[in-house]
Amino acid sequence: FDYYLQACEAFQAIYGERNYRMAYIFDSLARVCEALNVDEKLIEYLFKAYDLNKSLFGDELLKTLEFYRRLAAAYFNLGSDQEAYLYLNSAAEIVEEIDGEKHPSLKCYYESLASLSKNLGDEKKAEEHLQAALLIEKEVLLVEHEKNFA
Repeated sequence: FDYYLQACEAFQAIYGERNYRMAYIFDSLARVCEALNVDEKLIEYLFKAYDLNKSLFGDELLKTLEFYRRLAAAYFNLGSDQEAYLYLNSAAEIVEEIDGEKHPSLKCYYESLASLSKNLGDEKKAEEHLQAALLIEKEVLLVEHEKNFA
């Protein structure tokens, strides 16, 4: 981790704070924090990488999706279910926008959102998310399974 911090300082001195390479360094620091389970620092470096990328290149959906997913996981690990729910829900909205409202990957998002909703005491929202997951299972996954393995 110290090596990455030194590299970060060196790159900032050479290229300046607003160079695209700094976004990669911040992302690398976030990945090290992720591996070491240092979630508070992970969140800090994720925001630095994302904010710099966004200011330089705009709001690219796939990068935003990854950012939201990683933030949701970090907040969940910190026990901040409300923040985890907000970022995971935003990630699910991006998946829906990119892949459509019945994409199989959304099933996992809905199940996780249901769990977080339940943790937050919102049984109605948890049930809505589980219904959405069940709909994908019935209308997409089981239909495809029957087509391919019948």
